[in-house]
Amino acid sequence: MKPRISVTDLSQDGQSGRNTPEEEDAEAAQFRKRALLARDLGLDVSLLCKVTTVPRPEGIPIKLAHADEVCSLSFSSCSTRLVAGGYDQHLVMWDAESMARTAEQHVEAEIVCVAISPCGKYVYCGDNDREVNVFDAGTLEVLGKQVLKEQFVSLVGISSPTSLLAVASHIVVKIFSVPDVEEVTSLQHGGQVHSLSYSPTLGMLAAAGGIDITESGLLSYNSSSFREKDPGGMKAVVWKGSSEFAAIWDEVGTVSYKDPCHAASFSPSGKALALGGEDRIISLLSVEKKFRQVEQLPCGAGIRCLAWAANSRLLASAGEDMRVSVWDVLYKRVILQLPKADDWLCSLAFSANSKWLAACGYGQNTVDLWPLEVELIDPSSNE
Repeated sequence: MKPRISVTDLSQDGQSGRNTPEEEDAEAAQFRKRALLARDLGLDVSLLCKVTTVPRPEGIPIKLAHADEVCSLSFSSCSTRLVAGGYDQHLVMWDAESMARTAEQHVEAEIVCVAISPCGKYVYCGDNDREVNVFDAGTLEVLGKQVLKEQFVSLVGISSPTSLLAVASHIVVKIFSVPDVEEVTSLQHGGQVHSLSYSPTLGMLAAAGGIDITESGLLSYNSSSFREKDPGGMKAVVWKGSSEFAAIWDEVGTVSYKDPCHAASFSPSGKALALGGEDRIISLLSVEKKFRQVEQLPCGAGIRCLAWAANSRLLASAGEDMRVSVWDVLYKRVILQLPKADDWLCSLAFSANSKWLAACGYGQNTVDLWPLEVELIDPSSNE
């Protein structure tokens, strides 16, 4: 049987006819390559993927307004609730379906990062005063807080062996109990950690990092002398937690980079880890192959954030190109690109049902919310 081709290839300006042997061989080789990648990523190679935005006036997103710049957002893994916060010092819980605020809480400093626990019970928030707060997800009532010694830019919830909180604190990742925020253990990374991702399926935690010298104003990224002084900072590290003891974490993978790695994201299936950063490449790593790179997605600019859709087939990326691109990872192509923002984008998330995609960026006082329609199509059903 002739190998199937992608959604984009199915539309060829009305041309028809048989492929030449050379074209057939090239297409068969591409199909075999996709089949191997599908196996590595746990995907069905026979299905085609289609994603579109629900029509909006003038192609603009739904704007969820805040009083100042929004720095971070996170969708709940079990509902359409979305938490966001930023420079206005207000943590806001939104409902994507109704586009209404369901709860909000004032904090004492500018918010730099937020997350919702995998179980959906807690909201985590970090601010510029180095304070970590744990809130009840329903009411945003404060349940616990802790002031850290060093500044941080990322945090993520952990679900095994119990609810825990991971905070990226300079060259280490600190693990805290929830909701009382007591330190349980500290994991060594070696570089400035920019992004954390946790996989409930695997019980694994990934930390992406590297010294961000453009922000420090010291040197350019291409300074070889700086890299020689800090060769271990540009990397992503993966740990696997014990199913019984919260303080036991074993390092199971390390991926080295020449530039800072700003984004890490486990696929919902637990089969893949996506990494992106200043090298303008999204690396797809196979978990089963001990984090060996199985594919690369070339980008036009540096990556600052990544987010997977629930089907583990679609991956959204954003950052220095100031726009959101949605990739079909199996076909290595962008199948949806959203309009350009005014500045770099810094946070990105799909809803649990993949019907919503949210983004925020520098100089932007809103959460941009895009309603989506995602389909996995079996071409054989039409034959």
